[in-house]
Amino acid sequence: MKTLHIICALLLCAAVTACAQTPTNKVTVLDAVWMPKVYLDARKVHPPQDTFWKTVDFAKYLSPVSALRISNSNRQQQVSVYTYGAENFPIAVTGNKHIGTRKEWLLDKPIFTGGQSAVYDSVHFSLISHDNDRTDLWVGLAYGDGKMDSIQLAPVPKESAGAPLWMHANNYLAYYFKGKHFDIYDDKGALLYNDVNTDSSGAINGLPGYRSWSITSNNIFQVIADNQGDAGISSFNVAFKGENISLQPEQAAGPLNKTLVLKEKTNKN
Repeated sequence: MKTLHIICALLLCAAVTACAQTPTNKVTVLDAVWMPKVYLDARKVHPPQDTFWKTVDFAKYLSPVSALRISNSNRQQQVSVYTYGAENFPIAVTGNKHIGTRKEWLLDKPIFTGGQSAVYDSVHFSLISHDNDRTDLWVGLAYGDGKMDSIQLAPVPKESAGAPLWMHANNYLAYYFKGKHFDIYDDKGALLYNDVNTDSSGAINGLPGYRSWSITSNNIFQVIADNQGDAGISSFNVAFKGENISLQPEQAAGPLNKTLVLKEKTNKN
């Protein structure tokens, strides 16, 4: 019986060891949030408030992997990713293919949404680092047809408070609209509302009958009426047209049920 207990204890110990991440599968780079280097370089040239971000193709910078987080605590490493259009989720390191000073860690398949799912369905992902440099990290992509590709990452530096990390979709729009003043026109150029303020608290001032604004999924700008009812919320698709913003009604009623053009007021005197 004592021998049986010893055998069971050894088996349990082996099982726990197998579930824990082995040292060879530990990603040996900095604990940090990493993003594509080309995107971080663009942010150095174009700060968040720059009009450059109004018309940029974010898929060029943030697809397929928008960000990667690596953290170590209690001798356990956690790796999580944001893919383009999807939320942050943990991802398992399943093995490695180290060759000399080139280290490669194999990853489980990331989660994608929409059309990205089909594009990357047969792609195998990995993390690559060279020369034991803890600031060197790449996402490797191995396609089903044998094509190979890689994306260089860099640690995210500290930035000014309130600046969004993801300069795309809802994150950027919520940042952009905060504390702005606009004149609102119809699509024929007639002034409808003067000096409308989208306050940083979420209140909207200068738009009669409406009390607040928000950004929802899929680049939707919403304004909420003072009195809730059938037409209590008006929703618009947002598109930047040069320096101006075009709002196309998705669900609107009354005087707002039309194409609106917002011209930002940089001088409010």
